[in-house]
Amino acid sequence: MNKYKCKICGKEFEAYKNHGKDRLYCSIQCHGKDKQDYMRGKYVGKDNHNWKGGLIYTTNNRMFIYIKGHPHASNKGYLPYHRYVYEKYLIEHDPLSNMLEYKQGRLVLKRKYHVHHIDLDPTNHHPSNLMGMTNSDHRALHNELHDKELIKFTLECKERDIEKVYELFNNRKD
Repeated sequence: MNKYKCKICGKEFEAYKNHGKDRLYCSIQCHGKDKQDYMRGKYVGKDNHNWKGGLIYTTNNRMFIYIKGHPHASNKGYLPYHRYVYEKYLIEHDPLSNMLEYKQGRLVLKRKYHVHHIDLDPTNHHPSNLMGMTNSDHRALHNELHDKELIKFTLECKERDIEKVYELFNNRKD
């Protein structure tokens, strides 16, 4: 028999190894309490065994940062990283900006503002590459960029196959 210390109550107990693994709990009650804590979210964030510093990437290359208690974070506590970087930049360099507001005791970027990547690279989070704007301004900017790209594409392809260009243009989804 080996001596162990219970993960929950701290009581020392003796037991045989379980399939070569050390025992964590002195009783079924302590095991149940730990499982309840897990289900209630005790092991989220830094307490989770899969913690990787709070940064996650989505399949479309978007980065999110874990900020517990941020008013604009998702229900799991994640905020788009570019919003976080721009918010921190504004707080440090222009704390009186009309883009910021106090919410839940902290200064944050207002929800109505979007953060645009100037070089259109969603992985470039340098503050000099980020620009805050309203949703309507952001949408108008991307529509204008889309139209310019379409014109550029049309001019580049015009010499090759004019019929194919017109077909692509007419079948696009607006």
